[in-house]
Amino acid sequence: MNKEKLLTLIQSPYITEKSSAAGELNQVVFKVALSANKLEIKKAIEQLFDVKVELSLIHISEPTRLGM
Repeated sequence: MNKEKLLTLIQSPYITEKSSAAGELNQVVFKVALSANKLEIKKAIEQLFDVKVELSLIHISEPTRLGM
Protein backbone atom coordinates (compact mmCIF):
# COMPACT_ATOMS: atom_id res chain seq x y z
CA MET A 1 0.00 0.00 0.00
CA ASN A 2 1.22 3.50 -0.71
CA LYS A 3 1.54 6.03 2.10
CA GLU A 4 -1.35 8.20 0.86
CA LYS A 5 -3.79 5.26 1.05
CA LEU A 6 -2.50 4.36 4.53
CA LEU A 7 -3.09 7.90 5.77
CA THR A 8 -6.66 7.92 4.44
CA LEU A 9 -7.44 4.71 6.36
CA ILE A 10 -6.03 5.99 9.66
CA GLN A 11 -7.70 9.38 10.11
CA SER A 12 -6.63 10.59 13.56
CA PRO A 13 -6.02 9.50 17.15
CA TYR A 14 -9.21 9.26 19.22
CA ILE A 15 -8.64 11.16 22.46
CA THR A 16 -11.02 10.49 25.33
CA GLU A 17 -10.62 9.73 29.01
CA LYS A 18 -11.00 6.02 28.29
CA SER A 19 -8.46 6.04 25.45
CA SER A 20 -6.01 7.95 27.63
CA ALA A 21 -6.31 5.23 30.27
CA ALA A 22 -5.65 2.63 27.54
CA GLY A 23 -2.44 4.50 26.72
CA GLU A 24 -1.07 3.47 30.10
CA LEU A 25 -1.44 -0.14 28.91
CA ASN A 26 0.49 0.61 25.67
CA GLN A 27 -2.72 0.74 23.63
CA VAL A 28 -3.62 3.45 21.14
CA VAL A 29 -7.07 4.31 19.78
CA PHE A 30 -7.56 5.71 16.25
CA LYS A 31 -10.45 6.98 14.17
CA VAL A 32 -10.41 5.04 10.91
CA ALA A 33 -12.34 5.11 7.64
CA LEU A 34 -15.68 3.30 7.80
CA SER A 35 -14.84 1.49 4.58
CA ALA A 36 -11.67 -0.06 6.07
CA ASN A 37 -11.73 -3.65 7.24
CA LYS A 38 -9.75 -5.16 10.09
CA LEU A 39 -6.93 -6.52 7.91
CA GLU A 40 -6.42 -3.18 6.12
CA ILE A 41 -6.29 -1.29 9.42
CA LYS A 42 -3.76 -3.73 10.87
CA LYS A 43 -1.47 -3.51 7.83
CA ALA A 44 -1.72 0.29 7.72
CA ILE A 45 -0.72 0.71 11.37
CA GLU A 46 2.10 -1.82 11.10
CA GLN A 47 3.54 -0.07 8.02
CA LEU A 48 3.11 3.50 9.27
CA PHE A 49 4.49 2.99 12.77
CA ASP A 50 6.69 -0.11 12.34
CA VAL A 51 5.05 -2.01 15.21
CA LYS A 52 3.40 -5.40 15.77
CA VAL A 53 -0.38 -4.98 16.10
CA GLU A 54 -3.01 -6.91 18.04
CA LEU A 55 -6.25 -5.41 16.85
CA SER A 56 -9.73 -5.15 18.27
CA LEU A 57 -12.42 -3.01 16.68
CA ILE A 58 -15.43 -1.23 18.09
CA HIS A 59 -17.85 1.00 16.23
CA ILE A 60 -18.71 4.25 17.98
CA SER A 61 -21.59 6.31 16.69
CA GLU A 62 -21.72 10.05 17.14
CA PRO A 63 -24.14 11.18 19.87
CA THR A 64 -27.45 12.56 18.64
CA ARG A 65 -28.47 16.00 19.83
CA LEU A 66 -32.05 16.57 20.86
CA GLY A 67 -33.99 19.81 20.80
CA MET A 68 -32.16 21.59 17.99
